[in-house]
Amino acid sequence: MFPFSDIVPCHNLSYLNLSQNLITGADTTEKTGFGASLLRLDLSRNQVSEPTLLSYTIRSCQNLVFVNFSDNRISGQVNETETLVSCKKLTTFDISYNLLYGEITHGFVGDSVKLLDLSYNNFSGVFSRFDFSHCRSLVSLSLSHNALSGTEFPSSLINCQVLETLDLSYNELKSKIPGALLSGLKSLMELILRNNRFYGEIPDELGIACSSLVVLDMSENNLYGSIPQSIGNCTNMIWLSLTNNHITGEIPASLGNLDQLAILQLGRNLLTGRIPAELGNCRSLIWLDLSGNKLIGSIPSELSNQAGLPSPANFAGRQFALLSNMGETSCSSAEQIVEYQGIRAERLDGYSIVQHPCPSSRIYTGLTLYTFSKNGSMIYLDLSNNFLTGSISQNIGSLTYLQVLNLGHNELTGNIPDSFGDLKMIGLLYLSHNNLQGPIPGSLGRLSFLSALDVSNNNLAGSIPYGG
Repeated sequence: MFPFSDIVPCHNLSYLNLSQNLITGADTTEKTGFGASLLRLDLSRNQVSEPTLLSYTIRSCQNLVFVNFSDNRISGQVNETETLVSCKKLTTFDISYNLLYGEITHGFVGDSVKLLDLSYNNFSGVFSRFDFSHCRSLVSLSLSHNALSGTEFPSSLINCQVLETLDLSYNELKSKIPGALLSGLKSLMELILRNNRFYGEIPDELGIACSSLVVLDMSENNLYGSIPQSIGNCTNMIWLSLTNNHITGEIPASLGNLDQLAILQLGRNLLTGRIPAELGNCRSLIWLDLSGNKLIGSIPSELSNQAGLPSPANFAGRQFALLSNMGETSCSSAEQIVEYQGIRAERLDGYSIVQHPCPSSRIYTGLTLYTFSKNGSMIYLDLSNNFLTGSISQNIGSLTYLQVLNLGHNELTGNIPDSFGDLKMIGLLYLSHNNLQGPIPGSLGRLSFLSALDVSNNNLAGSIPYGG
């Protein structure tokens, strides 16, 4: 129990940081009061469980600018009378990663709030009833990992003209994507709608009007139709994820216009046609997942035509983690990125493995690296579970920073390229269930970081190389 009453005499105290300790609560009373000088209060990453301190903070926040109670154990229902409306100076309010529940009132947000993070709780309520009429200062809104429902977006969201981040992932929202509304948010940079029940087609307006988009994640929904060609207009896009929907048609060649694109995830859809060679123009591409579709034709050699430009500064040296499903054939190639520090602060313990029909039995982690003048920058390439034909290009061996390569479950022929021995950073190499023939190249014995190799169900012959 932290003795707040003992520090009340510190009348000049403006900044109180108690984060990353073992604090379980505080002895606050209505007479204690935060000093009028206190502007910033940080109790994140503790073990606070009682909601009393949080409730008290909301009721006495007249001068507070920054409040952070994230990553505690606060449980209980939020009182309908407790809102941030009276917090006239508050700009940041973060209570993410707790156990709070109840319906968020429509007028919860105050006029001055710029960052509001209520993610990773059990909040409920109908999203369309939220009132954003006075939220003209709101820059970042994260409501992910809750139990919000509703069949439409609140029209008042259009008032948030400086909104840059909107994260509604992992809720129970069921509606079409409101293209006209979202395209009216001219400052929007990150739109994260992952794992809801959104349906319908991807609005063409997103590509036409949202030129500021940097992250667009609509994976794990019920979207159908084709990928709009207009997405190729989002030249600031770094991360595009549409994984695990019902999207049909061909991959637009216009995606090759996205020179800043670093992560492209289109796996587990119903895409047809060939892999567009234009993807080789995405000079910043480090993560490409086209697995689990109906793609045909050969693997374009252009995918290895990276100019060797450095990976974007936000990515270099950042950690990622990969869940790889091993075992049953039906579960093969169910890998997914679950953490990418520097883009979204997702955590492994917040990503429920059981949501996927295939159990996870391996976690593989790695780092993104800067690349150099003569090397490609790709670190992850998954084209598995398609109908790709032809031989594997020797050029793939030039992607010397590749850490994961999955070409399994296709109809590839020819030999395993000897150039694979140049994949000095490779950790996972999956080539199973193809029509490959010839020997396993002895050059694979040079791969000292290789932790998983699957070449089963092919027509390979000869001896097994050793080394590594």
